[in-house]
Amino acid sequence: MTPSRLFPWIATLVVLLAVIAGITLNGSPRLVRMRRLDMERTRDLNDISEAIDRFYGEYDALPPTLDKLMAKYFVGWQLSRNPERLKLYEYSIKSPNAYQLCTTFALASGGDIKDADDERSTTPIPHKAGHQCIDFSVAPRKKS
Repeated sequence: MTPSRLFPWIATLVVLLAVIAGITLNGSPRLVRMRRLDMERTRDLNDISEAIDRFYGEYDALPPTLDKLMAKYFVGWQLSRNPERLKLYEYSIKSPNAYQLCTTFALASGGDIKDADDERSTTPIPHKAGHQCIDFSVAPRKKS
């Protein structure tokens, strides 16, 4: 076989090995997408929790609904929507200073949930795959 006929075979083999290495190191494109969506959900839950903390600090009460919270702190931003299915995140008040936020995760968490492309730090939220409700609380204000 001449070098000119051998080159296309070598180039094809190199490309094939690169694709296999990429999938092996990063997972399938579907798995990578599922991880990214879970990171978005985690980021959204953290953002919602921070907004609830601000609301509580201002009104000394939890917001009655996510819609009330979104109207005040996320005007024009559909943060309360699940990035994959556009389902609303679920919010329920458990006590005067405790609440739950629920969503559906594609995968179980596995350690730190960080996105190298995102400068914002995300507090990891341990979770299983599927519909999960995460408990949160706000620090009660001291009576003066």
